[in-house]
Amino acid sequence: MGQSQRAMAWPIGPYETVMAAILLATIPLQRLLTRDEPEMRVGLRELGNEIREKGYKWNISLYVVMYLFKAFVDQHNEAIKPRVGGFTHVIHGIEGEVTLWVQQAFENSLLTEALSFHYLFVYLFLIWFSPMYYILCKDEVMADKAVLNYFVIYVLAVPFYLFFNV
Repeated sequence: MGQSQRAMAWPIGPYETVMAAILLATIPLQRLLTRDEPEMRVGLRELGNEIREKGYKWNISLYVVMYLFKAFVDQHNEAIKPRVGGFTHVIHGIEGEVTLWVQQAFENSLLTEALSFHYLFVYLFLIWFSPMYYILCKDEVMADKAVLNYFVIYVLAVPFYLFFNV
């Protein structure tokens, strides 16, 4: 076997890799952001009590529901597409070649990499980190608002994702 044939295959997919990086970065980043306010930090030993006392079980439950809902949608999306059709032709009829022209005008490999990173990492990071930051900083009201915000976004977005494919 040549050197290029022996390259080790990454054992998990990009979503799992990004989520692992996000989970590993959560506590250190929260500690960095609260370095001037140590009294706002929930200690790791106190986290279980904080979750029970502040009623964060529903926050966690909503995230579990969103994760299961996403897994369900991802599993069934391809089977649903042929039944509901797509709307790409309708959108293309409205836009014409304008979108292609804009894409080609701004085509840049660095921009593509930056936007891909944003889509794969930053979006998922914000969904996870925002409520966790508030939980770890003892801000119950903002933690509730952040979780509810992302839950509503999922509930509103999934029907469009499933039934209005573009």
